[in-house]
Amino acid sequence: MITKNILSTTSVRLWRTFFLLAIAWTILMIALGYIDNRRFNNTSLEIATASAKETFNRDLVYRRWASQHGGVYVPETDSTPPNPYLSHISERDITTPSGKKLTLVNPAYMTRQVHELGANQYGLRGHITSLNPLRPINEPDRWEKDVLQSFDQGVTEVISFDTIGSEVFLRYMRPMMTEQGCLKCHAFQGYQAGDVRGGISVSFPWSPMEKRIQSHLVFTFLMYGSIWLIGLFGIWASWSRIKMQITRRLKAEESLLINEKKSAEEILERNNQLIKINAEKDKFLSIVTHDLRSPFNAFLGLTQVLVERLPSMKPEEIEKIAFSMQRSATNLYRLLEELLEWSRIQRGVAGFNPDFFLLRPKITESISMIQELADKKEIGIYSEIPTEIMVYADVHMLETVIRNLVSNAIKFTRKGGKITIKANETSNQGITISITDTGIGLNNELLSKLFELGEETGRRGTDGEATTGLGLIICKEFIEKHGGKIWAESEEGKGSTFKFTLPGEGRGT
Repeated sequence: MITKNILSTTSVRLWRTFFLLAIAWTILMIALGYIDNRRFNNTSLEIATASAKETFNRDLVYRRWASQHGGVYVPETDSTPPNPYLSHISERDITTPSGKKLTLVNPAYMTRQVHELGANQYGLRGHITSLNPLRPINEPDRWEKDVLQSFDQGVTEVISFDTIGSEVFLRYMRPMMTEQGCLKCHAFQGYQAGDVRGGISVSFPWSPMEKRIQSHLVFTFLMYGSIWLIGLFGIWASWSRIKMQITRRLKAEESLLINEKKSAEEILERNNQLIKINAEKDKFLSIVTHDLRSPFNAFLGLTQVLVERLPSMKPEEIEKIAFSMQRSATNLYRLLEELLEWSRIQRGVAGFNPDFFLLRPKITESISMIQELADKKEIGIYSEIPTEIMVYADVHMLETVIRNLVSNAIKFTRKGGKITIKANETSNQGITISITDTGIGLNNELLSKLFELGEETGRRGTDGEATTGLGLIICKEFIEKHGGKIWAESEEGKGSTFKFTLPGEGRGT
């Protein structure tokens, strides 16, 4: 009955945890996919805009060149007949000494012909126009007329989407200023140098770019959809394994209670073991459902801000949110790492491979992996390990213990503090290693519960760093695996010292 009730409660909590993680993972993938696709769309628009501006600038350059030279003479052809709108110019048409007839092509005439070639070959449309054109063909369309009128109000350029016929174009237009060379053809209309003569519009066909955007949307969906499925499977597999382990353990313990003698002392002992198992289970579920939820909620909140406000956010705001997301993800990763390590210990699959090695290099290597955490808080880490000290230990386990204890010291030490690591040989050929900080310290109540799994010892660091207390439990398991012991000495407000023992040279087990 005990196992049935516990399993029922545990199953409900595990299901809730699974759905929470699945929903969080789904929202994360949707947010990342949205951001990726939005960035591609913005880049496509920037490319099209740059192409339109480049075309305009090129048109303006060769038009200015023609204006500076008063136009150019070209042979008369069916496609380039004499311009009737230049009939007031006495030398519109000339004949070379060899008898070849040439006609004057002014900048506007030249620009129009170039635009016709560009439209036929590349689909990129250009149009020279004004509110008072010489030629009817240069009359502005609806969009151009609105833009030209806005130039009179001081607008310097306009870019927007518009439909020409049945096709969508990205249209760009800037005003043309009357220059001295323009007066040869347009002085009779009353223009003076510096007046807004009209404008050149460039229309970029959007359908090719739209096809690229649609193709990228399909690619984004497939890529993030695949990542989402893989991640969802990983969450489900981990959830199934945890549930199976808890179920087996509870059934095994209840079976022991039923099959053993029922003397009062034995029943009390088995009950104590079951209470300990339940405490371990409750601690684990508490971490999964509570401590794991906090960094996930922080991460989801930040993705929500990005989804809602990304189009209007400044680069420095995006950078600030990205930094916060990175910090939340780091906290989440460290918590999952501790959970996996603890799970390996409980399942008895944590390998134990001790060997002799010099202590100081391993301490230095372990510190280097978390040095960045200390640098951010300007905390100095000083190693006073004698170079000749050797220990007999499992390298992986020792490095895990060092990283956990030093990380804790960093969390609970204020900016500008100090951490010192020492080691000395004891009288029974063992080694005692100590890690001392100048942090906020511990009161007696917390000090007595530090290495007990069922106790609430987690608290925030001096910069709000998250902690669960599970790291110290892992340290205790690893040190006891070596036949050593671990303890803490502290006074509130005056820092803490964590000490543990290991076999020294000649003390292999």
